[in-house]
Amino acid sequence: MKALIFSIFSALVISACGGSDSSSSAPAELQYSGLTSAATISSSNAEELSTKAAEASEEAAAQDAANDSNPFAISISKPDSNVDQLVINIARQIDSQLQAYEQLSTGITVSASTLGSSFCGGSVSVPDSWQNSSALNGTITLNNLCVDDPYLGTVTINGSVTFTETSTQITMSYNNFSINNGSTTQTINMTITCDSSLITCTITSNYMGADGKTYRVADLAITGSNTGPYTISATFYHPDYGYTSLSGSGIYLNCSDNSPSAGTITISGANSSSASITFAGCNSYSGSWDDGISSGIF
Repeated sequence: MKALIFSIFSALVISACGGSDSSSSAPAELQYSGLTSAATISSSNAEELSTKAAEASEEAAAQDAANDSNPFAISISKPDSNVDQLVINIARQIDSQLQAYEQLSTGITVSASTLGSSFCGGSVSVPDSWQNSSALNGTITLNNLCVDDPYLGTVTINGSVTFTETSTQITMSYNNFSINNGSTTQTINMTITCDSSLITCTITSNYMGADGKTYRVADLAITGSNTGPYTISATFYHPDYGYTSLSGSGIYLNCSDNSPSAGTITISGANSSSASITFAGCNSYSGSWDDGISSGIF
């Protein structure tokens, strides 16, 4: 089964919105400002970390079916290379035109007609911070840019992308980046880092939990269908405690709110600390923790 599209309800930073039109506004970008160090799992935080990891897992699994109906299908194990390659091509066209400028003191806007025959409307804005070089480093903003693409069809693009490129990899940070094909809009807020061939990629994404806090998930992959069983792996960031390695197996979603009815999720943190939560029905779970010195249950 293909990897899960990185869409966790409408709150996740990659969200598929059926029936949207090009005038729909993109959601505000979620900024993760929490801890980015490894979490030390203890008796005081094991249950909180475990239940929040379960929340991320259940929401991810609940959106797996959306992958089949998503025309852009940006997935976890590998982003849609057609989308990424199109964006890179646009940036390189912009960059080549900017070589004529010694410096950008005020920034410029390039119209679609200047970009070439495959562009059917809109423009691209470039701030004065763009660095003219063989590598892409800087930000471009696409303003209702209409593109006739052989793979994606005719699409309208809005939002900005910040590039950081070296000789071995390229990082693209999408900010309220939306692609509309006339019937469906895909909105992306995420950071993708790929090797120069766009074959090996990793994704970092932020999303809002049920408690209103912003969490982060990276390198998420999932297999399974319908109500389960699911197998999940990810790096899960809790804003108050830091990140843990998450793995889940035998996860079934037979509850009315799509929460786990069976399965086990294990998280691993710093100093050989870990915790495990096992579901034995809807709203029923048991768990254990090990801080590397002592252990217990919750």
